[in-house]
Amino acid sequence: MYVYGLIGYPLSHSFSQQYFTEKFANEGCAGYSYRNFPISDIRELGDLLEQQPDLRGFNVTIPYKEQIIPFLDETDSVAAKTGAVNTVHVMRDGNRTYLKGYNTDVYGFSRSLEEWLNFVDAELPVQALVLGTGGASKAVACALAQLNVGVHLASRKERGDVYKTYDRLNAGDIAVHPLIVNTTPLGMFPNTGECPAIPYQYLTEKHYLYDLVYNPEETLFMRKGLAMGASVHNGKRMLHLQADQAWEIWKFHDSNKSSFKNPIYQMNHSLIFLVAGFEEIEALTIMDILRRGGAGVQSVSLAGDRTVVGGHQIPVVADCLFEEADFANAQMLILPGGTVKINEHDGLKREISAFAAQGKPIAAICAAPMVLGELGLLNCRKATCYPGYEQYLAGAYVTGAPVTVDGNITTGRAAGYTLEFALELLSQLRGKDIAKDVKQKVLPK
Repeated sequence: MYVYGLIGYPLSHSFSQQYFTEKFANEGCAGYSYRNFPISDIRELGDLLEQQPDLRGFNVTIPYKEQIIPFLDETDSVAAKTGAVNTVHVMRDGNRTYLKGYNTDVYGFSRSLEEWLNFVDAELPVQALVLGTGGASKAVACALAQLNVGVHLASRKERGDVYKTYDRLNAGDIAVHPLIVNTTPLGMFPNTGECPAIPYQYLTEKHYLYDLVYNPEETLFMRKGLAMGASVHNGKRMLHLQADQAWEIWKFHDSNKSSFKNPIYQMNHSLIFLVAGFEEIEALTIMDILRRGGAGVQSVSLAGDRTVVGGHQIPVVADCLFEEADFANAQMLILPGGTVKINEHDGLKREISAFAAQGKPIAAICAAPMVLGELGLLNCRKATCYPGYEQYLAGAYVTGAPVTVDGNITTGRAAGYTLEFALELLSQLRGKDIAKDVKQKVLPK
């Protein structure tokens, strides 16, 4: 049995179940089904995965396109850039589950916009006004940027990335934005009498209104545009395109399922090591930032048990035990601080030495650089560490800087610099642009 579905709340507006049910029938996919899973809180996802052992993938709709990201093990580059996920592939190995998020909305919107403008014999505009600031707006903004269209966000409330609130838009603003895209759920069934409160009286026949809402097929937003002579388009074509793209992702992985025999370990990933008394803020912040940026990272217990209790009595369930970790396919080894016990694990020290001999990246923060120092990996290198541990950095030039990079070795000084440290690691793993995007999301101006 192959089960796919949709999570969101509520789901009374969705056509996805009907669309995929018909697609499975048309493609002769026996044993495939698509179900709606209305969950009222994203924290119910874990229970859903346990209750649905045949679930192979699911779509994500309002209000969880952003909220789901911390629950994922990995995201593709598009989802990482937009900060929003609408498609998830579920991989299982025994009682282990690995979730990878994708964003197919960018493709769906971009392709459908170009088709529509070609149909009405219009060119891409110089600027677009995007209504809303949720996950869908991020996908639309990303797609428009790829098409070299300037983007301004408008919303009911003021925030850092908003050009203007709806009530402050004037005739000049409407005039210089010939394309206006509604990414909010306003006007969606059953609340069909709603629409964004922009000044529709300033619209002209030179305007193009795109509503991501597809139920009803003609929304109040669209009717107000038609009344002023504007061209209008709903989100049904985008829905079909993004759904087809999601199906291609799921279908590809189903047809190549043998390559995912052990998905936790066979994907490119970094390993971060947890031992009793580890510094929680360091380990968890690093994992959070890397996963936000789409970098796979698995936590490895050195304690002999999957549950490891940190220095501040916070228990964390690791992804695997040391004996299960796949060092051969690891991209980076990461050592959080908080305890010197990590230095007592001979197996880890052997793996670190072997990793370093291959020139692969290794990172350590707070007290953990002492492990690298005692292994002789910092000789004649620049490094930093928690004050008082300098004596253990044999042969190193101790900088005292928050973060120091020297070749394949990255060291961090203390817990307070963990965000800067994590962003540096993300930059090494996924590139400076993705690290910059993540930084802007967690530290908005």
